[in-house]
Formats: sequence, structure tokens, C-alpha cells
Amino acid sequence: MSCYLIALAKEKKLTHNNLKNQTWAEESIIESSHLDVGVVKCVSCGQLFIYCFREYTSPDWEDDMWTFWIPATPEDIEEVKKNIDVLSGFIEELVNKRSHICWGPNNKVSWVEGGCDWSSLIFS
Repeated sequence: MSCYLIALAKEKKLTHNNLKNQTWAEESIIESSHLDVGVVKCVSCGQLFIYCFREYTSPDWEDDMWTFWIPATPEDIEEVKKNIDVLSGFIEELVNKRSHICWGPNNKVSWVEGGCDWSSLIFS
């Protein structure tokens, strides 16, 4: 089964409103001023996502806000919980290696195929 949200993202038709209205918050793993991690589910198909909000402050004190929805299995979610002490680095690794939905400071929602090798900049 293909996820409606992933399909829209791949077609470059996904909006933040789609994400807001078509996901259900399942669980919060950590909440802080610069890093939130939780589990959300697509209401249409039940696909689980590791949700990550990251506020990054650049060296010149500019704040960029990034949000990631990483498709996940229940086993992936358990791994995230096991790595709570090093959560920022663990999420960085997931964003770096896995395809995901990203909403960045340019205010566009996009599908990032195969991960992004620049993720270390925002998780440093």
C-alpha cells in the first residue's frame, strides 16, 4: 500500500495543510525549544512517520525551522526511543540516509529521495 502523503510529496503537490490535516499525533518522544521528536500517522493509510522539528540557529544568529516526516516501522520507532540520550545525532543519521518529507525555511514541502547529506548542518 502506498501512502497518500508520500505520493503527493513525490508529485510535488503536498502542502503543509495536507500534513496538518492528514496526520494524527500518536506519541511525543521529546519536546524541547529546539528539537521535538514524535510519532505521527497518516490518517488515510496508517503509515507511521518519525516526526522531527528542529530549530537551527546559524552562526550569524538567524533562526531556520526545519520539519521532517521520516516513514517508519514500529521497529524504527523503538530504535528512536532506545537512542533518546543521543537523539539529535540519531535523527540526523535518519534524515541523512532515508527518504523523507521535508518542510524547510523556504516554506516549501518536498520529498527528499535517499536522504540529504547536508543534515549535519542543522543537527550540529
